Amino acid sequence: MERSQAILQVTAQGTQPLQINWFKNGVQVDYGTRIKMSSDGEKCELKFVSIKREDEGLYRCEISNKAGHRQCEAMLTVQSKRSKERYLIFAI
Repeated sequence: MERSQAILQVTAQGTQPLQINWFKNGVQVDYGTRIKMSSDGEKCELKFVSIKREDEGLYRCEISNKAGHRQCEAMLTVQSKRSKERYLIFAI
């Protein structure tokens, strides 16, 4: 599990600047060395460098600008099978 990765990716379109925020189970994600957020202005990613069981949950990406806001959600599930970790992402 220490080396498994997961990436949640959203494509956004709209007038710049876009404000992007990620939430897990309703709480804003705390980015750091293991969980990183990146954006090129159109593609937004939340990358788990080393995924852990506690990363499971409902993730929501909120994107906003002066014209309004949009959001999308995905469920991240981490499964373990004899020391091999797998992750499943379900878009909602």
